[in-house]
Amino acid sequence: MWHKFLFYLKRYGVAELVGGLIVIIISSLVYYFSGNKILAAYAGAFGENIGFYGAIIFGDIYKARKQAEHWSWSHIWRVLRNVMIEFGGAEFLDSLLVRPGFIFLGTTMFENYQLGALCGVVAADIVFYGLAVLSSELTKRFRK
Repeated sequence: MWHKFLFYLKRYGVAELVGGLIVIIISSLVYYFSGNKILAAYAGAFGENIGFYGAIIFGDIYKARKQAEHWSWSHIWRVLRNVMIEFGGAEFLDSLLVRPGFIFLGTTMFENYQLGALCGVVAADIVFYGLAVLSSELTKRFRK
């Protein structure tokens, strides 16, 4: 079990840090300029997706390129397909409902906006990673 934890920490760790930083920055900026916590929550969730999946896809392409004897564009499509299989269902729920909802809830509960956004992100991450890891484990054979 410990090796699986370390595997997923290595797989998701850097991407989570990049995405987490972006969500705090973007949601704070949108809230500062608009005063709308719902808009800020969705903007933050969208920004986090760009950072998180950018890091995941970049890392997966880099790893696939190192492992391939003859690199071609089909490798990129395979990486994108595998990311969709691994994260698709969890991300759909996360982006549309869970993450913006928790960010909104966190920023409503805490006076400090950034602290509330951070707490919302952490709560959303617990739900997301539960679903993502389950999906990853169940779909391993389809991502070869």
